[in-house]
Amino acid sequence: MARVKLEVGKSGTVIIRIPFNLEMISKINSVEGRQWNAEGKYWTVPFSKNMINLLLSLFRYDTVELCPRLKAITDVPENGGDCVKKANYADKYEKTLQEIDNEMKLRGYSQKTRKAYRCQLKEFISYCLDKGWRRIGENEVKDYLDYMMNVRGVSTSSIDQAISAIKFIFTKILGQPGMILSIPRPKKEQRLPQAFSLQEIGGLFRQIKNIKHRAILFLIYSAGLRVGEAVRLKIGDVDIDKKMLYIRKAQGKNERYTILSQVALESLRFYLELYQPEKWLFPGAQPGRHITERSVQKAFEDARAKAGIQKEITIHSLRHSFATHLLEPGTDLGYIQELLGHNSDRINSLDGSEE
Repeated sequence: MARVKLEVGKSGTVIIRIPFNLEMISKINSVEGRQWNAEGKYWTVPFSKNMINLLLSLFRYDTVELCPRLKAITDVPENGGDCVKKANYADKYEKTLQEIDNEMKLRGYSQKTRKAYRCQLKEFISYCLDKGWRRIGENEVKDYLDYMMNVRGVSTSSIDQAISAIKFIFTKILGQPGMILSIPRPKKEQRLPQAFSLQEIGGLFRQIKNIKHRAILFLIYSAGLRVGEAVRLKIGDVDIDKKMLYIRKAQGKNERYTILSQVALESLRFYLELYQPEKWLFPGAQPGRHITERSVQKAFEDARAKAGIQKEITIHSLRHSFATHLLEPGTDLGYIQELLGHNSDRINSLDGSEE
């Protein structure tokens, strides 16, 4: 069981010592004012009673050790000892989470969506642990969302995802579709999509020496593909004569064709002659598997760093740049939406949320 240690630090701070655990680190990153001390290998946060209680809430299902001074100012019961709250959650609810995951798998949910929902539902069920998740009602859902927003300060996109995951429980598992109809979704932040300039695109691709990486990144940019679509292309999806790509089971289970530029086509031809793939257009290191999304993302990140591009921009920005550079000469927006695989009522959805 993971152990959290809280101590009084210098200059009005609290020291947090945790093992290397991505879930724990994610929780600490939600705390305002946190700082990492690389030399001491610990985190610090501002000292206050509210802060201590917040930390105890965040780590309520882990073993938390408090130094005597901190224990004296918190709301921890005297008989709590050094172990504030232990997580019997994992054993008790792992089977439930597995059943929910199996149900999502049967309904065709992607692995990425299942993983995200499972994480959200784990947090939600943990929050309602003492109630028994099958007895949770609308008030508990609202309390949890209020806790996420006002205590943990998570993003609106994370809250929106939590609502979708909770909705899955009530509509698909418990058969209560009307239970959370009155739960409002947070208003999404309006963000302008980041895009590369044509000069940055040129500088980026000049840094990509790997033929395979160059070909797949050219396709992502030239054809407006999502990374997940690009890595899953098969040999038969490429129509060289018509300069078209066939995208199978794209987001929303819609299939579509999209264009293949002359520059990308030349890069692809060179790659095909050199690698001669058989099934997957871009095979991975493991036999019979396609290249991973992470491998492509890493190739992009390396090229961006070498090109000296300072924008906070991701590989998905290549897809946005495709749309931007088509719009600059006056290409019809509806045509661009069709190529990108957007529904007709999603004109304003190019905000990076679909990846």
